Amino acid sequence: METKQEKRRIVLAPVPAQGHVTPFMQLGKVLSLKGFLITVAQGQFNRISPSPDFPGFQFVTIPESLPESELKRLGPIEFALKHNKTNEASFKDCIAQLLLQQGNDIACIIYDESMYSCEAAAREFKIPCVIFTTTSATNHASRCVLSKLNAERFFSEIEDPEVQDKVVENLYPLRYKHLRPSGLGPLEPHLEMRREILNKRTRPLHITASAPSSLLKQDRSCIEWLNKQKPRSVIYISMGSMAHMETKEVVETAWGLSNSNQPFLWVTGSGSITGPDWIETFPEELRKTVSERGYIVKWAPQIEVLAHPAVGGFWSHCGWNSTLESIAEGVPMICRPFHGQQLLNAMYIESVWSVGIQLEGEVERVKVERAVKRLIVDEEGACMRDRARLLKDKVKASVRNGGSSYNALDELVKGDYFLVVLTGKQKMEKKRARKRLVLVPVPAQGHISPMMQLAKTLHLKGFSITVAQTKFNYFNPPDDSTDFQFVTIPESLPESDFKNLGPIRFLHKLNKECQVSFKDCLGQLLIQQSHEIACVIYDEFMYFAEAAAKEFNLPNVIFSTTSATAFACRSVFEKLYAENALVPFNEPKEEQNELVPEFHPLRYKDFPVSRWASLESIMEIYRNTVDKRTASSVIINTTSCLENSSLLWLQQRLEIPVYPVGPLHMVASAPTSLLEENKSCIEWLNKRSQNSVIFVSLGSLALMEINEVMETASGLDSSNQHFLWVIRPGSIRGSEWIESLPEEFSQMVSDRGYIVKWAPQKEVLAHPAVGGFWSHCGWNSTLESIGEGVPMICKPFSGDQKVNARYLDCVWKIGVQVEGDLDRGAVERAVKRLMVGEEGEKMRKRAVSLKEKLRASVRSGGSSHNSLEEFVNFFKTVKQIRN
Repeated sequence: METKQEKRRIVLAPVPAQGHVTPFMQLGKVLSLKGFLITVAQGQFNRISPSPDFPGFQFVTIPESLPESELKRLGPIEFALKHNKTNEASFKDCIAQLLLQQGNDIACIIYDESMYSCEAAAREFKIPCVIFTTTSATNHASRCVLSKLNAERFFSEIEDPEVQDKVVENLYPLRYKHLRPSGLGPLEPHLEMRREILNKRTRPLHITASAPSSLLKQDRSCIEWLNKQKPRSVIYISMGSMAHMETKEVVETAWGLSNSNQPFLWVTGSGSITGPDWIETFPEELRKTVSERGYIVKWAPQIEVLAHPAVGGFWSHCGWNSTLESIAEGVPMICRPFHGQQLLNAMYIESVWSVGIQLEGEVERVKVERAVKRLIVDEEGACMRDRARLLKDKVKASVRNGGSSYNALDELVKGDYFLVVLTGKQKMEKKRARKRLVLVPVPAQGHISPMMQLAKTLHLKGFSITVAQTKFNYFNPPDDSTDFQFVTIPESLPESDFKNLGPIRFLHKLNKECQVSFKDCLGQLLIQQSHEIACVIYDEFMYFAEAAAKEFNLPNVIFSTTSATAFACRSVFEKLYAENALVPFNEPKEEQNELVPEFHPLRYKDFPVSRWASLESIMEIYRNTVDKRTASSVIINTTSCLENSSLLWLQQRLEIPVYPVGPLHMVASAPTSLLEENKSCIEWLNKRSQNSVIFVSLGSLALMEINEVMETASGLDSSNQHFLWVIRPGSIRGSEWIESLPEEFSQMVSDRGYIVKWAPQKEVLAHPAVGGFWSHCGWNSTLESIGEGVPMICKPFSGDQKVNARYLDCVWKIGVQVEGDLDRGAVERAVKRLMVGEEGEKMRKRAVSLKEKLRASVRSGGSSHNSLEEFVNFFKTVKQIRN
């Protein structure tokens, strides 16, 4: 018995439109039958619903943020350009997650040619990619000619009617008038789209197969109606999922169909006719005639309709899918193209294959009647039907065993693109054993998220991952981390300790409690794991892990989830404390405004201290976190474009390598929320205009007094801006949640506000409606906001939040810091400065500029990308010695 070979996975990335989704799902079915596992990566817009028609298919969501309104506002071409820009980073993130789930075994990414942004992800992860063109080969060739003519500035000549009718060289019978896009807006976006599509090194591919993948609900009652009609007597009319007709054109079409005396099945999708619903515009006499001969549906099961013996002709917009489906069933066509490739297809249907009639110029009832009779009644139509049947036989032969398309498919699945042979014996290389990394996160939301992002990033780089977590705040492993190993450090601290002691003193106790038990845990891992443990990576506040790593002679790496500046501040603060030089810190508030030497623009009051503990308790934590004598290196979730001077300072003083590898949330997403996210707020945001909403969220630990909540609500209300406000249960002192607040609170927030207990923050910040973020300025929130180009209102509470707020305000200049007591006037002024004033608009532009720098830093060749590669290369090659 030969061992059963593992199936390889193919990722499909279709354009979210009916004419593209259908052939993609057909391709998915074909490849599934050839032995591949199929993942369909799709955006939130126009999503395909999983169904029994696609057994075993995996559907994943690319978290792009373009609302449906953008398609109506921009039109299809400019929408596609914008969709690609917003899609690139999130598709990379999606592929990164899939690689984690699928054990790195993705054979290929197949993307629609209009989803060209997907190529960047394939290139970054070194995955073969194939372009799938859902249009005709002629249309693909015409793009090359169009781009060449534009580069040669030939379009001015094409305006000449004589030139328009000339045949394009080497593309007979294509004429120059067929090259120019029409009906979908100005020329330049078309040219930009074609430049992007053509700028690909991968060959095009066209394959068809049956797969029910309609984005619209099909009305199958029309099949019963067809069953009552005579063979080849019905003209089927469908203009696709995007075409629009004027009311006058619809009325003329209806009269022409009625006057032809032929039964007709007419598809009119919702919103496909400009003005009111079309049936209301018909004269009563016409409505009566239509009801006698015609049958109207909003959407039909087209392949089944075309295969029905009663259908003798197809009046179509000549999209490529409709053209192939009609030819494959031997049905001749009436061609009424609207734009783009439809013009080319219509010309080929009429002039090359001779299986269609082209309806040119304005639609008039006489033209319609004549065309229908020519196709359905006259001898000319019978000849076209004969030619269509011959073409049908050729098309079906091409996909059978030995046919041209069948052979092309075999070449594809056996070729270098997929790096797999499906038949015969296959040589399997022995997989090289992965080195294992043990990661130890602090059991708190702001620390778990970046640690899991780091884990995913390092797993993608070829390491096995073990996450050692405490029983306190144990988080359930997410579905996309099935390749990770999770072990528990058996500490015995009850949750009440956290409430009674506060975060700082609790950390002291947690480190003492875990020191011995983590040594036992690590010892067991060394016995169990056949793979070598490369190092232990621990959160700087889980310093107990250092002693265990040292005992087993394992390299240990500190991971800082705060900014490099906050990290440096802790070193300075510990030094000043040891030298008894914190005089300004202990003086009245005026003295605390003094600048810290060497750390402009930080003031003494910006030092990362906690309101939850005494200075002595804080200093004990700092002494343990800044002692780096035995650490191999430090990883920091930051980037040099934000904190270059602080990183240089650390490199000089720590005397061990410092690797800035962030922002990690841009490298690998990790859904590790300890609180349940309320996604209903996304639907609420979808109804708001661009940059009109202030998002208010103060993190997972901050507490507010009732009077502060009321003052904030009043200020938000007075600002006249929409706001999405996260209020955690238990985050208001003396109140379980907002139900127990004064009635005045509900009145202030009901008109313009939306309240949730917890939000999907990254998705919210990426939403176009969000124009500002009122934050506690935790480092994760700061990076996520900058990463989406969203400026901030800064209201820090404790620790490194004050450092981050100061930098947002004075260094990066993308934040408004609210200091002192919180009152409604201060809230209103801050919101208006950010959301309404010219100052806020300038901050938004600077934030967008920083966003681009952050994205560049994590791409191939960027500073964070290179830093990560250095770290990975060191621990992949180093050999440690254990007793």
